[in-house]
Amino acid sequence: MSLLTIHQLSCAQCVWRRFTANQWSTNGVQDVLTWLSAALTNQDTCSEGLDGVEDSYVRQQMDGYLRDLSELVSNSLAIFAVTSKDQDFSGIPIQNKRRKLLNFPEWVKPSDRRLLQAPAASIQADMIVSKDGENGSYKKIADAVKKVPKLSNKRTVIYVKAGKYEENVKIGRKQTNVMFIGDGKGKTIVTGRRSFLGNYTTFHTATFAATGAGFIMRDMTIDNQAGPEAYQAVALRIGADHSVVYRCSITGYQDTLYVHSQRQFYRECDVYGTVDFIFGNAAVVLQNCSLWARKPMPKQKNTITAQGRKDPNQNTGISIHDQPIWAGLGSCTRG
Repeated sequence: MSLLTIHQLSCAQCVWRRFTANQWSTNGVQDVLTWLSAALTNQDTCSEGLDGVEDSYVRQQMDGYLRDLSELVSNSLAIFAVTSKDQDFSGIPIQNKRRKLLNFPEWVKPSDRRLLQAPAASIQADMIVSKDGENGSYKKIADAVKKVPKLSNKRTVIYVKAGKYEENVKIGRKQTNVMFIGDGKGKTIVTGRRSFLGNYTTFHTATFAATGAGFIMRDMTIDNQAGPEAYQAVALRIGADHSVVYRCSITGYQDTLYVHSQRQFYRECDVYGTVDFIFGNAAVVLQNCSLWARKPMPKQKNTITAQGRKDPNQNTGISIHDQPIWAGLGSCTRG
């Protein structure tokens, strides 16, 4: 998390130098606001992770460092916020049924839009994952992820064939421009069961987590099977800038979808949960998705979104476009 924060602050500093030389643009300001907002969110996440530290001296020392850094980032946010009042999620359109490719944000490249729309069978994948491991494919998604090139500007496509993959997958900060393609919702399934009750912080409960910029996923199901009695149990966590999730199912109970930070776009996805099941501090749009509120445990109430903005100058928020909210299948009572 600290390395990610350093990277985001370094990117912001590069744009700031252009800004002081009068070589900046509206998009540049929005980039800086995004990176500074994400850096501040990282500090909040680190602070939450200290809650379980028993050594009070260590906790107090770290809290002090985090507080000082957060104040500096917050001041920088305030400076940049006055340069632009355009908080429009940077080019995400509302709705356009006549031209399907234009339904994605403007920062999605034409080549990536074609990959999002093309049949899976017609796409030449760089790596293939299958349960049988035949024909040179990988049996585990994590094994394929290890082969992803670092800091690549080229799109790396990983095709995950139909099957149930019981593993926790992490796409790191340096694994950029990675795309996962499955065989469809309910066919290609990645499932885990990490939870707060199992002594994981909420951040580390995710079945599937992505931090590398340019992350794309389509036609998959990401699931956390820990159950409602396990409290926080994330299925999908994303902190990748310019990420897209298309035609996926994200299933869990409490804290199902963790939209941690940066710019994210979800389209035609199903999200199942009970308490705060879409939460985080990203600039995120969910468009033409279906939200399924599962039956909560006794004395619980369904809460769909829990936006985590702490600073008024962060360019973050959860925007929901044109999607129904349903009573989901799956009681929280287990026999």
